[in-house]
Amino acid sequence: MAEKSPSTPTNISAAITTGSSFKRYYRPYYTKKQIATLNSVKKLGPLASKETTARYSSCKFMQDVGRKLGFPQKTISTSQALYHRFYLYYSIKDYSPQDISVTCLFVASKIEETIKKLKDIFVAVHSVKYPDSKELDPEHIAEDRKRRIISYEKLVLETACFNFQLRHPYEYVIKFTKWLKEMEPSLKDKQLAEKAYGIAVDSYKTSLCIEYPPHTIAAGCVYLATLFLKDQDDTIEKLIKDRPWDQYFLSRMDDIEGNEWIYM
Repeated sequence: MAEKSPSTPTNISAAITTGSSFKRYYRPYYTKKQIATLNSVKKLGPLASKETTARYSSCKFMQDVGRKLGFPQKTISTSQALYHRFYLYYSIKDYSPQDISVTCLFVASKIEETIKKLKDIFVAVHSVKYPDSKELDPEHIAEDRKRRIISYEKLVLETACFNFQLRHPYEYVIKFTKWLKEMEPSLKDKQLAEKAYGIAVDSYKTSLCIEYPPHTIAAGCVYLATLFLKDQDDTIEKLIKDRPWDQYFLSRMDDIEGNEWIYM
């Protein structure tokens, strides 16, 4: 019997998701079936539910740290999108969610040109984790901790296939509410825009950003906001019933309505 080639991976699933033999190409969005397939390859088992919980808590953590650092929402959302994309291919059993969260914030600050030094991010992380403790001295940050984040930076960039053209739903939320205002002048568009914007921010705690394009997420957020506010504005009730949302927002109605259960 011929000897097995030394290049043959002993753990096939690990090789598929993390090995150099796995050739990725940039895919902006994934179907739920594709995400399920990638998760099955990782063989999470009982860790699957823990990874889902970690996804939510890590994205909330990044939101809090990002605000502490004074990042605009765009930078924070970019970091969260990078996090979701990273864990399509890697598992929390191999990479700590907190380390990846820090790495994604660091990378996002570069992508969105709101650059912060790594030590400043560590200080903000400490402040969020331990709000009642003394501020972390940046000179006392362990070198191995910094080296670990730097090494993870390349992995995060690889899972994004070095594609830095990340779009977010916020600009579409504003555009869509303005269009609705033009059609229904009595609409309280500012209130609707604020509600939809908040829903869009919260959407990054889920994997929606790697499942749907930003204009569809924005449409779902505006639509959901109308459901929340319909009892406060009679105009909204008319919008829900009479307007062809799919034609206005260039998205399938199934996708617009299908997003809402995540927030209810």
